[in-house]
Amino acid sequence: MPRIANLFKEKLYVFSNQPEVYSSEKDLIKSIFWQENLNEPKDIKFVDANINNDLFLVNNEDGNFYVKLSLDLENSQLDKEFNIISDNIEHLLTPFAVSYGFSELLGQVEFSILAEVPAPNLSDFGIAKFLENPDISQNFFQKLSQFRAQRNLTSFEEYCEPYLNFDIFKVPDVEISWIERHRDIKKIIQEQVIYLQKLLLQKIKTFNLPKVHVCHGNLNPSTVLILGDYMHAINWEKAYYGDQYLELCGLKYELFFDEVVEKELLAKFAESSDYKISNERMMDYALFSKYFHLLKIMIDYLNETYILKANRKNKILNCAIKLSRNYDTFYQLPDFDKKLKPIAEFFAESVI
Repeated sequence: MPRIANLFKEKLYVFSNQPEVYSSEKDLIKSIFWQENLNEPKDIKFVDANINNDLFLVNNEDGNFYVKLSLDLENSQLDKEFNIISDNIEHLLTPFAVSYGFSELLGQVEFSILAEVPAPNLSDFGIAKFLENPDISQNFFQKLSQFRAQRNLTSFEEYCEPYLNFDIFKVPDVEISWIERHRDIKKIIQEQVIYLQKLLLQKIKTFNLPKVHVCHGNLNPSTVLILGDYMHAINWEKAYYGDQYLELCGLKYELFFDEVVEKELLAKFAESSDYKISNERMMDYALFSKYFHLLKIMIDYLNETYILKANRKNKILNCAIKLSRNYDTFYQLPDFDKKLKPIAEFFAESVI
């Protein structure tokens, strides 16, 4: 269940302007750097805020570092990200892991420190330029398939759980009375979101999904960095142990490429991997990804609109863009017209 539990809660709602860094934040970060025997910060900038953590860019005489701070010790996943990066740094796909731990200065605050990767993300680099060179992604996934998995790394089922078991009526931050008064949204949530959840839960039960690869779990234009002919990734908190063919099937819903490019990426990966799957399983993965990413867009929208009170306009717009760019693919679902078209149209109209 989503919870607003980041360190400086009010910053979750400020995205249009660069917010100031409070003196308490500066003191906390400086104390962490002193605690970890790092040189004193010269400059501290607030970068972003999420439900589980706040992100800062810190400069000292050694360079630039990204610092994540969280009070949500149960759900931050900062330890998982740090361990994955630390255990696989030789593959050169991630930032360099500097330090991880806890500070007692403002209660028990969890932190991680990663070195900045001096490279543009995919949004700035350009998705079209990235797709022109399929060898970039092939190299990334080939190296990712060699990652060492941690003990007790999240399974694919656990990765899907926040979406498959999401129930907005049980979230304490939501004004349920408002939803109760609006029958259209209530009906869509109760009937069509639940329909997708039940369908996907049933498909997972029949998958018998192999646990053969570490998967990133959150590849998108913001988390993919391009450095020359190499692809890197940041934000590994959602990593899980599963099948990279399935993760590759979901990439098109974030990068908006067509079936021709998708087939080329999958073929490139298959050529470079000793692990093969049947055409039937690939078709199952492709169908699952269509349903799952439609559900994901809808629940992300519900989170942003009704839990976070529509304060992150850029995130809501991103939901609309994803739905619009992937609409033709979703329309191919066998039950789209009968079951899913109303929910897709409702969210599109709501965002517009």
